[in-house]
Amino acid sequence: MNLYKKKIGNFWAQLSNKNKIIIFSLVSLFLLFMFFSPKYKELERMRSEKIKIKSKLDQKKLNLIDAQNEAKNIQKYEREYIEIKSKIDGFKKSLMSERDLINLINILTFRENDIDYLLFISEPIEDSKVSKRLPIKIELEATYFLLSKYIDYIEQSNFIIDIKKFNIEKKKNSYDKIKASLLLAVYISK
Repeated sequence: MNLYKKKIGNFWAQLSNKNKIIIFSLVSLFLLFMFFSPKYKELERMRSEKIKIKSKLDQKKLNLIDAQNEAKNIQKYEREYIEIKSKIDGFKKSLMSERDLINLINILTFRENDIDYLLFISEPIEDSKVSKRLPIKIELEATYFLLSKYIDYIEQSNFIIDIKKFNIEKKKNSYDKIKASLLLAVYISK
């Protein structure tokens, strides 16, 4: 071991100051590189991990903002739901119940002396999601004035009655009476 020290000592003594500085710098750089290289890799890994975490955090913030906006919309949807439910309840109240069909006959056979009912036929009840629909065919003879009064009477009823078809033709051999054909749809609650 002493032999190596002597050889190194002699070698070092023979070098110029400039060469000593160069060798010292190179050895220092090598030692610095050996010491900091693993730390640099660790630092790069940590930077990469930081970027990933920041990206995840930004995505969570966006999700939170979306959730807050949805929470605001829920109140709006609840108000709309209550409003629609109220309208549906009002619609259901306007639907005729099956026991009101007697009242329907009274409404549709409007009592006027100069109205002659030629046909009054109900067809099979049609079922839909919200209500039932009862189609009724009516043919009658009346004056224009009484026909308009009759249609107004139907429309003023508390029930939902839809006039699907309406035809008028002048009655032969009469100057003031007409013949009217109506197809009505009466909506009945389920």
